[in-house]
Amino acid sequence: MARWAYKQKKARGHTDYGGTAYAYKLTKKSNGKVSIIFLDESVIMASANELMKIAAAMGSVSLLLFTLVLIAFSNRAIQPIIEAEKRQKEFITNAGHELKTPLAIIETNTELSEIISGETEWTTSNKQQVARLTRLINNLISLARFDEQPEMTIATIDASAAVQRAADSFEAMITHEGKGFSTNIAPGVKVRADENYFYELCNILLDNADKYCDDGGKVSVLLRENKTTRAVTLEVGNTYAEGKAIDYTKFFNRFYRDDTSHNSKKRGYGISLSMAQTLVHAFKGKISARYKNQTLYFTIRLKMTK
Repeated sequence: MARWAYKQKKARGHTDYGGTAYAYKLTKKSNGKVSIIFLDESVIMASANELMKIAAAMGSVSLLLFTLVLIAFSNRAIQPIIEAEKRQKEFITNAGHELKTPLAIIETNTELSEIISGETEWTTSNKQQVARLTRLINNLISLARFDEQPEMTIATIDASAAVQRAADSFEAMITHEGKGFSTNIAPGVKVRADENYFYELCNILLDNADKYCDDGGKVSVLLRENKTTRAVTLEVGNTYAEGKAIDYTKFFNRFYRDDTSHNSKKRGYGISLSMAQTLVHAFKGKISARYKNQTLYFTIRLKMTK
């Protein structure tokens, strides 16, 4: 019996004739005859296939409805956040313009006081603080406008001329502070960018380099093109002996200061490099920071024009 049960089990099977599915079973009777039983599975298979199609269609429709509902509720949920951010930017812009008026009056009064009584350490300090506040306000307004995707005229510009002009404007100030200044600017380098904003980008990098440069250190400017990779590299570096353990990726975060105590020896507000990153992205480029041989480098890579 055990041997026959094994044979009987092996005799079970499925076959397919002309697209019709059958299940068959071989059975040996006691009189020695063999009976074959066929079961038509076409209806069962058709029902299963139809059920799978219906399930797939219902799943797709449910997923589509869920996505539409999620989008509708998400838009309603984030709308207050969008409105709050918009009002915040408007407040920064309006407040910045309002603050410029009293600062201009303070500066004028200080200059008149110097004319009458002569320059003193107090009038000098007043002018310095007015200049610092003016730069902060201008940076805040510019940052708010950048977030609103300002109008830019992207065209092929002479990057060499823009970098040289920015370097010339900073050279006297940097050398007057007793720091070294060197440039290596390849002539005739062209990039796709907005000319005014690209010049502002150069100013941001040079101002940051001067700000973080060590006393008696050196600021360097490099502009070159690589015809093999079709890339233009702008690199501004400055010696910074204490910068080895700093995470330079955070320099592009808004209002980030490596000096957590906000010591006034550094003239920055953590805004300029965030603005630089926004500008570089608008020019379809990349910006990065690295530290090598006690020197901090900010490198910008843009596509070279044809």
